[in-house]
Amino acid sequence: MARYGQRPENALKRANEFIEVMKPARALDTLYEVFRNKKWAYSWSESVLEPIMFKYLDLCVELKKSHVAKEGLFQYRNMFQSVNVGSLENVIRFYLRTAEERTEAAREQSQQAVVDIDDLDNLATPESILLSAVSGEDAQDRSDRTILTPWVKFLWESYCQCLELLRTNAHVETLYHDIARMTFAFCLKYNRKTEFRKLCDKLRKHLEDIVKLPSSGTNVSINKPETQQLNLDTRLVQLESAIQMELWQEAYKAIEDIHGLMNLSKKMPVPKTMANYYQKLAMVFWKAGNYLFHAAALLKLFQLSREMKKNITQEEIQKMACRVLLATLSIPLPSAHPEFDRFIETDKSPMEKAQRLAVLLGLPQPPTRASLLRDMVRLNVVMLATPQLQDLHRWLEVEFHPLLLCSRVQTVIDALHAEHLQQVALEEAAAAAKMQEKVAAAAAVAAASGAEDGEQTAPPLPPPPAPAPVPLPSSTTALTLYQYVPALKDVTLMRLIRQVSQVYQTIEFSRLLDLARFTTPFYLERLLVECVRHNDMQIRIDHGRHCVHFGMDLSESQREDRPEGPTLQSMPSEQVRNQLVTMCNVLNRAMAVINPHQRKLSMYFEYIEIILKVQHLLYLTGAERCTESTDGETI
Repeated sequence: MARYGQRPENALKRANEFIEVMKPARALDTLYEVFRNKKWAYSWSESVLEPIMFKYLDLCVELKKSHVAKEGLFQYRNMFQSVNVGSLENVIRFYLRTAEERTEAAREQSQQAVVDIDDLDNLATPESILLSAVSGEDAQDRSDRTILTPWVKFLWESYCQCLELLRTNAHVETLYHDIARMTFAFCLKYNRKTEFRKLCDKLRKHLEDIVKLPSSGTNVSINKPETQQLNLDTRLVQLESAIQMELWQEAYKAIEDIHGLMNLSKKMPVPKTMANYYQKLAMVFWKAGNYLFHAAALLKLFQLSREMKKNITQEEIQKMACRVLLATLSIPLPSAHPEFDRFIETDKSPMEKAQRLAVLLGLPQPPTRASLLRDMVRLNVVMLATPQLQDLHRWLEVEFHPLLLCSRVQTVIDALHAEHLQQVALEEAAAAAKMQEKVAAAAAVAAASGAEDGEQTAPPLPPPPAPAPVPLPSSTTALTLYQYVPALKDVTLMRLIRQVSQVYQTIEFSRLLDLARFTTPFYLERLLVECVRHNDMQIRIDHGRHCVHFGMDLSESQREDRPEGPTLQSMPSEQVRNQLVTMCNVLNRAMAVINPHQRKLSMYFEYIEIILKVQHLLYLTGAERCTESTDGETI
């Protein structure tokens, strides 16, 4: 690498000469000498060095030398991070913008390389067929790997280098978070899931380093409200990007980071931020299959919106109440284990996990299905929902009618399905209208360009007739309510099995299948087996006679507490278990009626016995003290 003992302006002029003769590597070496000599570089102002830095970074991008760009940016940061932060920000933004433009150009070139084929009648050439058979890739994948991938890698390295350079400096803290959000957009645009995970780990490591930094005027302090808000906004963008990329593990980690930042802050975040947090948290719980905490998050969102949101309409309240009610009703029924199973359970991880999830929602203890139903009644959520969903709540949680249960629920499911189809038709009509607008705009541009060129163009075709307007769905959003239909069916079938077991001792399988309108024989039998597997019920399937027997064993009982949901009567096994307890209670009441003073007399004797025991203990204590004092005098 040659050395040039000249002024920076001369170095820039020399580099331009090398560029004109197609020697960009020599030009880059010439500009690098300006920043390599620290004593010489520090004597010039940013007005002189900034144009040199722009040309230097442009050459680094052209040659895809990210490590050389990092060295120059490191020197430039040391020179101007305390003197002129604006110049440093301009340089870094120029570097990233240039890298993004080159990457986008490579993307368009890669797509054009696939489009530019010689013979349209013979799209699959022998070479492409052989390559696809060997590698399993199509022409677009091979073109991306050859043209686009090197630029995507360079852009990723550029983002990471800028984040490493700016992570601890308080003067460029805003720029650091802007670059972090730009990197999230890059991962989302190019579908880089592995790089997204690495970026999340990198930001988490940077936050840990910031917490350990000593207090200084140039270091980032996590105790400042501005720093906490910037980190919180960045984590919200991270959570949104993880949800769009369907990386649910990273989304959960982002939620934990957001909750930790909220705890660091001395004041609560604004209601809009909390509403966004609860909404994303509910989505992550739903994707994880945790319907209980999904409903709890929606309930917290409902409470926050009703209390904090100004000018909220009755339609919005009804929409949110419908979603909360349907999400709570879709929670699977809890299984009741027998007492000996509770004693032998030694794994505490499920309870600890539930406690951690409850902390994310700000709850003192994990919620249950019964507690959520009580909260909905207390907060008047049921009455705020539509009459159809109020009937659904009454059918599932209040009334006992196994013969009509599934047929009633089927009407609600049909209504949700109809609204879902209506919403899909509305979206398709909107997409078709948008496409027609694009086609009309392109035709207008083509007509205008043809008129400018003086060409004879054919008159434009009349636009196709507009589609008939599709009526808007009702206040209950179909896209958010239809997702609960599968879980609602399972809850309804479990309710049916539990209610039928309290009425029938034996029932034909075909009759039970007729009552369960929206299931198959295999799935219904699977639910029956699951009930026995979780020790919820006593069920025996007789395949020879095609019938189902309920509660035949009187020596075994499955439930220790009151059954959950509508109950007609206890099972025979539960009645047998409680016979001795019932007999004892009846005998006690009979003794109280025959001899009412007997209880008072027994309580009097118990009181005297307690007094005597206390006096005896006091006497023994005093005797021991006397013995100790006598021994002390003898010594």
